[in-house]
Amino acid sequence: MTPRQAGRTQRCGRPQATTRLAHARKFLEAAELIATGIEDDEAKVSVAASLAVLAGIAASDAACCAE
Repeated sequence: MTPRQAGRTQRCGRPQATTRLAHARKFLEAAELIATGIEDDEAKVSVAASLAVLAGIAASDAACCAE
């Protein structure tokens, strides 16, 4: 049996939390900009949704680092 690889984790603190929160805000801002006027453009909908997901991940990272 092969040994299990460790996860990709890094230590972080308040400075990293601040950076990740700033990234989260920018991802969300970009998603909102793209989302305006995308009625029938599936590509824009997909990009806006992807950016919103990245915003959520970055916000989650920020919360974990801020502990």
